[in-house]
Amino acid sequence: MIDRSRLKTAAQGAGLALCLVLYLSMQDYSEIDFFRDTDDHLRVAWLTWNLSQGHFLPQPLFPRDGGLDGLLVHWTLPWNLFLTGMLALPAWLVGWPEAFRLAAPLIGPALLGAVGTAASWTVAPLVNRQGRIVAAAVAASSPVVLGYGLPGGLDHHLAGIALAMAGAGAAVRGLQNHSSAWAACCGMALAAAVWTAADALPLCLVVAGVLLLTEKGTGQSNVSAIAAAAALVVSCVAVAVDPPATGTFTIDAYRMSVFHASVWLVFFGAAASADAMRGRVNPLLVATVVGIAGAVGWGAILHSGLAAIIVVDFPADMLNRIAEMRPIDTMDRALRVLLPLIPPICVALWTARYTRAPRARWAWAATALGLLALAGLSVWHVRFGAHAQAAAGAVMGVAYLKLQLLARAWRRQAVSSTSATLVRSAPSLSVAVIAMAHVVPMVPSWPPPVAAEGTPEAQGDCVLSRVANSINAALPAGTTVLTDINMAPRLLTLTMMRSFAGPYHGYRGRTPEKLLEILGTADEGEAQLMLRREAVGAVLVCPKIIRSMPRVKDGTFGAVLSSGSVPAWLQPIDLAVSGTALRLYSVR
Repeated sequence: MIDRSRLKTAAQGAGLALCLVLYLSMQDYSEIDFFRDTDDHLRVAWLTWNLSQGHFLPQPLFPRDGGLDGLLVHWTLPWNLFLTGMLALPAWLVGWPEAFRLAAPLIGPALLGAVGTAASWTVAPLVNRQGRIVAAAVAASSPVVLGYGLPGGLDHHLAGIALAMAGAGAAVRGLQNHSSAWAACCGMALAAAVWTAADALPLCLVVAGVLLLTEKGTGQSNVSAIAAAAALVVSCVAVAVDPPATGTFTIDAYRMSVFHASVWLVFFGAAASADAMRGRVNPLLVATVVGIAGAVGWGAILHSGLAAIIVVDFPADMLNRIAEMRPIDTMDRALRVLLPLIPPICVALWTARYTRAPRARWAWAATALGLLALAGLSVWHVRFGAHAQAAAGAVMGVAYLKLQLLARAWRRQAVSSTSATLVRSAPSLSVAVIAMAHVVPMVPSWPPPVAAEGTPEAQGDCVLSRVANSINAALPAGTTVLTDINMAPRLLTLTMMRSFAGPYHGYRGRTPEKLLEILGTADEGEAQLMLRREAVGAVLVCPKIIRSMPRVKDGTFGAVLSSGSVPAWLQPIDLAVSGTALRLYSVR
């Protein structure tokens, strides 16, 4: 006899696999240049330089980027040590650059597997086998999560998400078993997630908040306080052994710092206070009061000068060139980010409304609030969509079993068969919605637009790997090259040159702002003076990119570079590669 439940699970898995294949096949791999993202290129260049200098523990100051002042890299130890430790043997055989290139196609998909496994493990105590499969499949194949895990990626974001999901699984087991050990594991995993990727903090706070509210709603105690204490201890250790380059007591939102440790201190205060006043005071009120007290305390510390806060000096009009830092401002981005969140949020709200058990009601209400908070953050910054979608995958795993049981109960109670069918079909409909989030934004417009001859779009490709050998042959090693911020990190991995400015905030000398000033000036003599002042020896131009840079208008130096009619003090260098749109000029 055929097991229908297994057939249904197999059909849903096959549907998600088909979406994954379609998604991968429709990606543009032409401009990957071995590594997928600018961060991957910079990480490889930075780690390779540190290892060549004998620094197994990477030094934050990277002199190959940022012109004369260098770049302070904000990435933390856990993921960097994991990468270098994992690749130590291949690097011994073929060298570090080649080891990173060999590993690049595998690491992103492996991290996707880690996220899926963590989601499945999180819900394992609550669901059957089908629920675990749904949780893993939805978490790992949601569009934004998938974007971070494509071949060529070496990024730390998915590692932070996987650790946060593991913390959620430990929280579930801590609540079920009243276990202090699992509570401590939860706190350590959440702190490790933030240490690995600071942008995992909102997801970790959602997990901790669900733990706190679920615990208080069922009369349990100490689990959330123990988790917060463990997170605080790990955070303090992280700040001690891996402090920000600008000082141990510097507040840096982009990496583990005293700010993140203080968040866990405030959360511990809220959890401990709610324990002490259990049954007499609403835990939400306690958390609010303690949070306000923490904010006032930090204000006093900053005012006294005992700590400093890093002010990100990055041009606001350049942020729109960093995809993951942009808000949701187009329909296709809204579909990719928000569409997969609608089913789990609706299920969580509906279940919280109609569930009778106190523990389940509090848990589902807190989960719905957490998903709504993550969805709001995703509207502000697309990168948080990955955290929201990973959490949504775990919720769908639990919701799958919940809806199936509800449908059976409705059938027994002679509720209309149509309602029971709708409830039973909800998980499959949710999978269909997530599939739509993959496919709809990729439907091309028809007929496709045709670039007019002579426009930047018709000027060929700007793949740097095609001309890297020519650049190395034409310029002395170590020459500082000015180019687009998204091409600068690729320049570091593919050539022996130094780059002037990339899409990062850690430059010590207003370097991105200087880049825009150079490209935006209408005085060619002033542009020459600024290039000489910054010791820039060459300019690498992709016309279609330079023309789209902020502050580049008709008559500016950037427009002159785009047109190809450059002043005499820029000496054209023949790259001897046919079909490339890239142009290289030596600064006299």
